[in-house]
Amino acid sequence: MFAAARQQLMDRIMQRNASLVRLLFCFTLIGSPLLVPGKVLSQVRIPKEAVADSSELDRILEAGVQLERERRWGEALSHYEEAARTYPSQQNLKLRMTTARFHLEVSRRYADRSFLQSLQQLTQQQALDLYSEVLLKVESYYVNKPDWTMLVHRGIHNIEIATGEPAFVDHYPRPVATEQSATFSRELRRVVGAMQIHDRHQARQAASMAAQIASRYLGIPPQATVLEFTCGAAASLDPYSSFLTGDQLDEVFSQIEGNFVGLGIELKGDEESLLIVNVVPDGPADHAGIRPNDRITEVDGQRTSDVTTDRAADMLKGTEMSFVVVRVESP
Repeated sequence: MFAAARQQLMDRIMQRNASLVRLLFCFTLIGSPLLVPGKVLSQVRIPKEAVADSSELDRILEAGVQLERERRWGEALSHYEEAARTYPSQQNLKLRMTTARFHLEVSRRYADRSFLQSLQQLTQQQALDLYSEVLLKVESYYVNKPDWTMLVHRGIHNIEIATGEPAFVDHYPRPVATEQSATFSRELRRVVGAMQIHDRHQARQAASMAAQIASRYLGIPPQATVLEFTCGAAASLDPYSSFLTGDQLDEVFSQIEGNFVGLGIELKGDEESLLIVNVVPDGPADHAGIRPNDRITEVDGQRTSDVTTDRAADMLKGTEMSFVVVRVESP
């Protein structure tokens, strides 16, 4: 394409000045001036729009990092997802989005009763068998051929994130010094990150090795590390795939079977409350006078700031004709 454009420009110059026999074009890098002896014919300039986009992207990243510092992972994830729709080619946004998602899912898992119960019951061998089963399902049914190295590296990333997430750390009260955590991460990447992963069996071996390293340096039960590899693999396939805990799976089935109903609202966690994004016409919330941009701050007397967003959302669901009392603040 560039060669064709250059040829068209040469043809035009030759047509405008037939006496010009020799043309000297200096092409060092794309965007360099196009020179004829003693005269600049054209020059590529950076459009103002590109500068504005760069400035806006910096602002978006800065706002996202601030949300991360405040550990508002749900809002950070929504922020990066919206930005990625505007800037789909920005890999940095995708990386931040993945990191926010992993943080959010770790905190949700360790507030999930069914997950914690499963974690207590699983042995290391059973956790590895579960990981192998998930990898087999991916290999058998997923639309794309698995990138085994990528899945293992996402597992590494996931356990590193988990060891810095308060919900995870609080569950394993053994104090961990910053130096220990850094040493663990270096050893994990030196040993497991360097392994050649060509199939699911080698991926299982990598998870087992990671579990040994985490147990040695941080005292984390091996099955907990393996489960983070399992969840990391499931969440790495695409933005819509993830590992479901027992309670989450029950919730999916209840929605499919229609056993539970909600208020008829679309909401998201925002500033320690539930922000109403949309209200379904003629639904319970609509009849109660709830409007978009309202905030639910209490559910049945319990402040939403004291529970996770998922827990608060669960409290807003119930069997048909049951009631819930909510405190709503309008703009």
